[in-house]
Amino acid sequence: MSVFTLNPYIYNKYWIGLEDIAASHLDAWGETVMKNAIDPTSPLVPYRHPITLWETSIKRHRTLLRFVSQEISVFAPTILKPHFYMLTDTTGMMLRTYGNSVILEKLVSIGMLEGASFQLEHAGINAVAASIHTGHISVVRGEEHTLHIFSDWMCICGPITNGARIVGYLDFSMHKDEDASLAAAILYRIISDIEKRLQYFDDTMNARKHKLTQYSLTPREAEVAARWLANNTTAQIAADLFISEETVRTYIKKIYKKTGSNGKGAFLQKFLLS
Repeated sequence: MSVFTLNPYIYNKYWIGLEDIAASHLDAWGETVMKNAIDPTSPLVPYRHPITLWETSIKRHRTLLRFVSQEISVFAPTILKPHFYMLTDTTGMMLRTYGNSVILEKLVSIGMLEGASFQLEHAGINAVAASIHTGHISVVRGEEHTLHIFSDWMCICGPITNGARIVGYLDFSMHKDEDASLAAAILYRIISDIEKRLQYFDDTMNARKHKLTQYSLTPREAEVAARWLANNTTAQIAADLFISEETVRTYIKKIYKKTGSNGKGAFLQKFLLS
């Protein structure tokens, strides 16, 4: 017996395929596809959310987007087969795609634009929809997709969590003949590292807010101060907190006054070097 003949469970533990999902659930998904009259032969992803909704979601997920980009760049040189990644929000709305320019141009040609929806109700059965409904890393391969434009794809998607809360979904797509087990293991590692970054970020922010409590800052001032300590720009803070840059500057002046700091250098020294 070969030493490489292992129990399939060792590989499958990271993901589930449609064959692992109860027939009753698959039937319900099929009914949803029919109810929403999704055309399998559509040459484009059928539905795209308003751009304003996408822009709002991008601002809300700015930290997540940064960490996803950083982790994908770590793995990019090690994956030689054609592939791409897609990040969606919790509803399945596409936020961003990652890959080489040739592949990304082809994605645009089939309607994979900012705000494209991969909800079951909009795009039928696909890996993002499967992951949303199962809560697990899910694989949808080839003609298992409702839309024929994905018929030569193998898509693997998993939830990204921050604590007990799902904050988005990351999809990793390759040709349908590639090894799902190895691809799922890569995605599992990337998601795990993203989740560690998110947890560290939250822990750091909370520690800074706690250190600021002795200065009687308001909750909003503490939010601004923690981000200012993280060296965020006024524009980044404004986008994070959905306020204007001028409002951020006003808060910073109040924070300096309450903490006895005469500028950013003194403020950073007081809280980061003390």
